[in-house]
Amino acid sequence: MKLKNIKDIDSANRFLKEYYWEKNNRKFSKKPLSDEDFHIALMPDQDLRNYVCYTAECKVYRDYTIKFSKRIYQIEKKQPIAIKPGDNVILKTWLDGSIHIFKKNIELNFFEIDDCGRRVSA
Repeated sequence: MKLKNIKDIDSANRFLKEYYWEKNNRKFSKKPLSDEDFHIALMPDQDLRNYVCYTAECKVYRDYTIKFSKRIYQIEKKQPIAIKPGDNVILKTWLDGSIHIFKKNIELNFFEIDDCGRRVSA
């Protein structure tokens, strides 16, 4: 685009649409071997949000808290799976900004607390 003296976004988009994409596709595109769709459908228990998210491994502290990104999360006593201090858990931040904590693909019950140990309202 520099050779074509293109300096603004509108001109660049026009150049790509009118000239570049067609030439590039003609040169590099390939026909698929088969027209069959090989995508695999999600299982009923699979949630795509758990795969398209930010993931971090965290350690459970002795007071059953998890610290991540300057925030503290308190794990509740009642859980669907046994959890103890020192366990590693997976903290997932979904694209909508919500936080979810998992151990062995089982979501844990938790809430956010402040530095003084008080529950932070949502």
